[in-house]
Amino acid sequence: MWPLSPLPQPPLPQRIKEYLDEYPDLLERLQQGLNDVVLKPSLATPPFEVAIWALKDSLETFYIDAQAELHAARDAGDAMAITRAEKKEIAVGYAGSSGYGMRDLRELRQYFEENRQVL
Repeated sequence: MWPLSPLPQPPLPQRIKEYLDEYPDLLERLQQGLNDVVLKPSLATPPFEVAIWALKDSLETFYIDAQAELHAARDAGDAMAITRAEKKEIAVGYAGSSGYGMRDLRELRQYFEENRQVL
């Protein structure tokens, strides 16, 4: 739930949402990271930059976790778990890629530019 704030929540980049549409828990965590950028602004760094770092850090963590899930599924020899983990690893990898999920950040940039006086 978005706390009382004069601003709407920062938008998640559309491409990231498309890649992670089957993982609402990951989308929620990304949204919370962007919300934190607004609710706990840095005095030294522009908020758009902090938002990019938050997205990249979270997506990197998700990728590492997806790799661990895949290794565990392979170690267990569970074919269905392997398939799910491979699919998740690919989705998270694309979401975090600068050529795919992180390629178009215009909407997020516009949000921070339009609200820079409040932030």
